[in-house]
Amino acid sequence: DVKTLLLNFRDLFRFIYGTLEAWRLLGKIRPDSILLKGGFVCVPVGLAARFRRIPYLTHDSDAVPGLANRLTSKYATYNTTALPAELYPYDQTKTIQVGIPIRKEFIVTTENIRNSAKLSLGIDTEARVLLSVGGGLGAQRLNIALVNASRLLLTNNTELIIIHLTGKKLFDETEHLYSSVLSNEMLKRVTLIDFTTDIYKYSEAADIVLTRAGATNIAEFATQGKLCIVVPNPMLTGGQQLHNAKVLQDAAAAIILYEENLGELGAVIDSAIHLTDAEKNNLGTKLNALAIPDSADKLAILLLEIAEIS
Repeated sequence: DVKTLLLNFRDLFRFIYGTLEAWRLLGKIRPDSILLKGGFVCVPVGLAARFRRIPYLTHDSDAVPGLANRLTSKYATYNTTALPAELYPYDQTKTIQVGIPIRKEFIVTTENIRNSAKLSLGIDTEARVLLSVGGGLGAQRLNIALVNASRLLLTNNTELIIIHLTGKKLFDETEHLYSSVLSNEMLKRVTLIDFTTDIYKYSEAADIVLTRAGATNIAEFATQGKLCIVVPNPMLTGGQQLHNAKVLQDAAAAIILYEENLGELGAVIDSAIHLTDAEKNNLGTKLNALAIPDSADKLAILLLEIAEIS
């Protein structure tokens, strides 16, 4: 349509201007190497880096590469990936799996660590903790589905505690929804958090994690070896989360629930609560097997390598 054509025409000039600005800034900063993480801003930087003959790496967190990395990958010294290299449509001779850099606080969660985390949050070690994470901005559909399931879950599982990260913009709405479906006594077993930079404190305490299929969150919970129920967001560009979930499903490393079946969330959570310890440990172990340790170090070493040979 005409509007889209005009916007694309406008963006062509923005891209040219962005590339000239990147060329100027790279001449001023004079970096020895560059890491391109895949956002739209990476394309003009990558092109300018090629003109300046500055070596760069690309890095893909998701199972399917974004458009920016597809455009810049040809002239990258290496294309680094979160998942096995063969999943990506790059030149395999220069594609290296490095995993996803995460904070050092994420470690394998033993029973002792989980119990200590529960106590630090004022939760009895005998309680079963469900942590719901919708990503940095929250996930409205996931929030609503959990609220709708919460009354029956809390009734059928008297030891259950829900910790719900709602997202800042969705906190008031989610709080109101819980208040409308739960009794005051049940509300005492639900903790709502709008946003935290220390999610590991809550995921350590969790027996089950309900999460979207964002690559970084999955990497964090994989490192901890968590039992995860993963609900991929089907609306994101390129179906990134659907591809991430497919990798987990193929590895039998998590319980996957697709959004069209979100009405079954309560039953899926209830089933997970009643898995045997062996079944829970098996899922956590398989997810942990997908984690790549020391990802940040691997990327740093590669950046130093290409800087030295440039």
